[in-house]
Amino acid sequence: MALIAKQTVSSMPKPSVEVVEGAATELRDPNVRRAFEKLDTDAIEELRKAGAKWTIAAALGSDDVDVRIRAAHALGKLRDPAPAAYMVEIARANAHFVSGSEEATLHGIFMHAIADALGECTGTKIAIKAGQDPKGLEAAANAWQKKLCP
Repeated sequence: MALIAKQTVSSMPKPSVEVVEGAATELRDPNVRRAFEKLDTDAIEELRKAGAKWTIAAALGSDDVDVRIRAAHALGKLRDPAPAAYMVEIARANAHFVSGSEEATLHGIFMHAIADALGECTGTKIAIKAGQDPKGLEAAANAWQKKLCP
């Protein structure tokens, strides 16, 4: 838990018990642990190749938006619905506007990355508008929540 807490920021939802327990199991693998300790964009690819879905889900709380974007893409490639409930929480927490030029652009990219990943993981593709679309992401999160918990 300490390693996960070190790699995440307080402005993101805390990883669920399921994410923490799953990541703790995956982090027993020295390669997964080493990748998560360095947690950069290359590390996300290493985690994806290892199938470390819970550790990648924990990386969605990283303070580095590039890592969050890569983590969302990796989860989409894995297409595993298990971490989807936590991904919905992340989507909801990011359903807001960010001002500024570069930060706003990256936030919009992350919104689309998490939406695409949730589409892959749940089999429910929901398009959001180009750029930042907080209302669209919130509406999509509601739909994914209904799909996960009918």
